[in-house]
Amino acid sequence: MTSVPKTNKSWAKEITVALQDANQLLQETQQELGEELQSRLFISAPVIAMKNRGVDFSKRQDAVDYACESVVSMLREFPELKEQYKRCFVHAYIDTHIYLKLYKQSKSEDLFYYLENKEIIES
Repeated sequence: MTSVPKTNKSWAKEITVALQDANQLLQETQQELGEELQSRLFISAPVIAMKNRGVDFSKRQDAVDYACESVVSMLREFPELKEQYKRCFVHAYIDTHIYLKLYKQSKSEDLFYYLENKEIIES
């Protein structure tokens, strides 16, 4: 298992690359299907998160389900976030780490403020 970032700065670097990977996958899928899928960007987050940690995602569908369900639940409660694709992706990405017990939820709020201030996610 690859090590988990320790600082907000190192999380930001990893998340920036993960977002680039997700956008590339999304563009390829959009070209194949011929439809706009930006609102589904977050769906790739758990797989990319587990890939970055060296976890076999094919054996951890529970983590994928948890992370995606957490974003869907968040969007039900805060529908105004639906157009904040990067934020939704990062929520799923971090929730995957929380579910796998690789990151503490208590640290996530500070991380989200950092990512907002650095304009990596929407505020």
